[in-house]
Amino acid sequence: MFGIEIPSLVRFFMQSGAAIAGASALWCLMFAFKARRNPTPKKEHFYALMHLLMPLFGVSLLVFLIGWWAAALIFFPPDIMAHEGVVGKPVYEYIKNGFNFNLVWVLLIIFVGLAGIQTYIRKKELFQKYAAPFFLSQFVFLSLILLFSAFTKSFDKEQMVFFLHNWHSIITLGTVVAVDFLYLCTLRKDSLKRTLYPLFPLMSAFIFVGLGMEFLSSLLVFNKALIITPQFLFNQTVIAIIIVNGVFLAGRINRILINLIKPDKVLTLDGSLKKLLRISASVSLVSWVTVTFIDFFEIPLVYYQFFIIYLLFIGAAYAVKPLLERPLRVL
Repeated sequence: MFGIEIPSLVRFFMQSGAAIAGASALWCLMFAFKARRNPTPKKEHFYALMHLLMPLFGVSLLVFLIGWWAAALIFFPPDIMAHEGVVGKPVYEYIKNGFNFNLVWVLLIIFVGLAGIQTYIRKKELFQKYAAPFFLSQFVFLSLILLFSAFTKSFDKEQMVFFLHNWHSIITLGTVVAVDFLYLCTLRKDSLKRTLYPLFPLMSAFIFVGLGMEFLSSLLVFNKALIITPQFLFNQTVIAIIIVNGVFLAGRINRILINLIKPDKVLTLDGSLKKLLRISASVSLVSWVTVTFIDFFEIPLVYYQFFIIYLLFIGAAYAVKPLLERPLRVL
């Protein structure tokens, strides 16, 4: 219906789960590394940020694993063609090669990942001791899975397109979700704000690097026949909005949040700035989800229909954010 088929929908959730789990592992790795290099109490603050991300890591990893096995065993029969994506042709064989190649990494994630989560639940102090190698392994495994989710069996330009096009979702979509999650979880934790807010510019820089990877992957296929469709034009519009939002809103908001930190206290955002932050965060999150989502489908809509639906989702995200603040504050 509307060009959305169940096998591709499952692969979208698989990709999103892997991206968010990979980003959570990446930033937890950084928090664990910084905790080792800083004295108490800052050490404990970095560990606390790591613990805040653990539920997001665990849930997204579970979504990925369910999606991967469903796609590999149930929703990916040989007669179903994979989404065309940026290469403009069916790539079922490449996707099939990717599932075959990634089986070993998925099994390692199940073994190492679930063992680590079990240790985290039962013995948090022991988990903290080995947190850095644990998250490094999860980040590497998930990165390999995204890199080889489509595998041509030759390391040519086409494979490089798949590398860039699939892996950047860890530092774009995944990091955007992680930033929003951490911000909401620290709304009433001033001590953690002092540690987290100065890291937001670094996280934003990672997102822009990922956007550069998306541009590069597109440039590598521009020598092929390019069909201008409403979906293609809408996708380019969303990318332009991401750039404008990142340059004019995200940068300003990062500076505002850092300036809230004073030697004796952490100030709170006033009403207008809080609304600006929610708008920017909603635009960023919905935009990256949109860019990831429409890559899996050929949706028979005209440009204005795409844009209206896009604006409605931004409005919904803006409305839902205050409702999420209360439950996430208790984490």
